[in-house]
Amino acid sequence: LPEVRLTDNASLPVGTYVVKVQGVEQARDRLFPEKALALLPENLDGLPAGEDVSEPVYGAPARWVSQEAQEDAALSGITIVTATEVLATHLLEVIKRNLPRLLTLKALRRLLDEFVNLSDAGRAEANRRLIDELIPDKVPIDLLLSVMRLLLEERVSIRNLPLILEAISEARPMSPAPEAICEHVRQKLGFQLVAEIKREDGTIPLVQLAPEWEQSFNTYQLESERGFAEVALPPEDFNRLAGGLAEKLAKASEAGIYPAVATPRHRRRFLKAVLSAKGIANPVLSFEEIGIEARPSLVGMVPA
Repeated sequence: LPEVRLTDNASLPVGTYVVKVQGVEQARDRLFPEKALALLPENLDGLPAGEDVSEPVYGAPARWVSQEAQEDAALSGITIVTATEVLATHLLEVIKRNLPRLLTLKALRRLLDEFVNLSDAGRAEANRRLIDELIPDKVPIDLLLSVMRLLLEERVSIRNLPLILEAISEARPMSPAPEAICEHVRQKLGFQLVAEIKREDGTIPLVQLAPEWEQSFNTYQLESERGFAEVALPPEDFNRLAGGLAEKLAKASEAGIYPAVATPRHRRRFLKAVLSAKGIANPVLSFEEIGIEARPSLVGMVPA
């Protein structure tokens, strides 16, 4: 990440802060440093007085309360967040949302430099040999940048750089398209993707589409040179699909479950685009990414 620079701006209203990325405003909200933010429960009886607002990251109902009222509110089971924590959480969310933009060529080169300059001399030398073998002949730097940005767009960790490099070198001879190569990389990282949504009992909560949807997709499928199938559904079908997915995911969320959408590999990017168009952040996993060792648990089926 680049440095985070804090500056004063006399033109802003008192208590207002703005988060900018590369000079462009990405978020704006208000803080009350002398108060704390209480996340409001459904039952508002007995809550201390204050200014009602929406929590800046998730939009949950909240209230700024005085320091004197914080302890009583906390003892009654209400979640209390300090002003500093509110700002830090909001800043972190903005950074996560903009990671693809923040991963510039300069940032990538710095990442590669750190990769070969570890304190562990043995690991550093092994990493250097890997870089020398793969970059740029088998993994051009611009391709690596494109694939890593695609991973970050879906909040996939890029810490396993050796595996990412090896997967790109494997997939590049089959297709030059970054999107197709990224799908191969994701399949190699499947164990990592599954681990992020695995429940305590080891199961993976999933929502799937009814098999009849595939007939509609085939009807409106377009030829693509990007390595995955594009589908141009009519607006009414698109809205029905998006609405069905949103309904099943919301129902699972109400039960305290955060499922992924499971689909064949050639439909994964299309369904992710559908969710993104509706502002839904749940991951979309291909069956190949889930693998045969996972314990899937179907929590919803979207009817056609």
